[in-house]
Order: sequence, then structure tokens, then C-alpha cells
Amino acid sequence: EDLMFAFSVFDPGDSGYAHRAELKDHLTMIGDPLDEEEAEDLLSLVETNARGEINYKAMIKEVLHREGWLENGIQPQATKHPPSATPSRAETPSRANTPSRADTPAKK
Repeated sequence: EDLMFAFSVFDPGDSGYAHRAELKDHLTMIGDPLDEEEAEDLLSLVETNARGEINYKAMIKEVLHREGWLENGIQPQATKHPPSATPSRAETPSRANTPSRADTPAKK
């Protein structure tokens, strides 16, 4: 689920496709970057279409399959996260029902 969300940043239309070159740039520069060969190996798991895009959902599924995670009952799920990773006010739990420190019994 986290992988699907991470890659969905490159897919604002939620088509399941993202530009290969853009993905490669990010995979080799951001976070714990892959080297060029690792990025190519990952991106070559699926075909690049005529528009230079790859099906990142299929790529993630293939990686999970190769790692044995799908056989162990873990299934990738597409999620619909809001454009911002920050929850909206409606999604944020209310503090009204949260006990304050004064209401919480002291540990003994």
C-alpha cells in the first residue's frame, strides 16, 4: 500500500502509469538512492509503452511476487490518498475525547 502511494505521486490521473525517465531520476537521487543498474533492473521488470511510461502498479506487483510476499498472503492494494499526505480535518481525530494528563492515572 505504501509503495502504491509513493509511486502514485508520479501519476496524478491515477492511470497506473508513470513516465519511466522521471521514475528513474527519482529512484537514483532521492531517499536511499539506487545506482543506475539497480534502477534499470527495477524498471525493466515491465515494458515501457510508446509514450515512455511504465505500469508502476504491475512493476510493484512483480517485485512483491519475486520477493515471495504475494505467496505469503500480502497483496498490493491501490489506495486513494489525498494529494497531500496531511489528513484533512475530517480525517483527523478529535481531541475532545482524548484524556488530558490530569485525567490519566499516575503509574505506580
